[in-house]
Amino acid sequence: MNTKAQVHDLADLFIMMIFMFFLSFFLYGIFSSNVSSADDASLEKISSYNTETLLLHYLGRPVPVDAEEILMRDLILTAVNEDDEDLFEEKTEQFFEQNELKGRVQLSNSAGENLMSFSNTPNFRLEESEAELLNLARNQEQITVLFALEK
Repeated sequence: MNTKAQVHDLADLFIMMIFMFFLSFFLYGIFSSNVSSADDASLEKISSYNTETLLLHYLGRPVPVDAEEILMRDLILTAVNEDDEDLFEEKTEQFFEQNELKGRVQLSNSAGENLMSFSNTPNFRLEESEAELLNLARNQEQITVLFALEK
């Protein structure tokens, strides 16, 4: 084998090594970004699940009112029908304090009008979840309960 062929083979090896070097960076970038985005999506779903679970716990929680216990969802409907925002705020504040939560609860009707709200945080970066309640006392009006917690 002559020296010209050996130099050509060495140049081919050098070019192949450079190609493999840049290909490895490219593949690393693809795989690491896919893994990190999948991690972020999983963490977001877990956070959303926790917020939804706490919303269901909030709505199904028995609260004492006038020597009897009623569910929070019934208390919300009663407070809306009787326009008793103080009762709503008091019981919601108790729930947030007992569970050591920071966030807000906002009630709105089907027209999007804000009926009542409670907030114990100035933070606007909150994980939100919502539920619909059917108000039979007001011609089956829908009330949206927006439940938002600090991330």
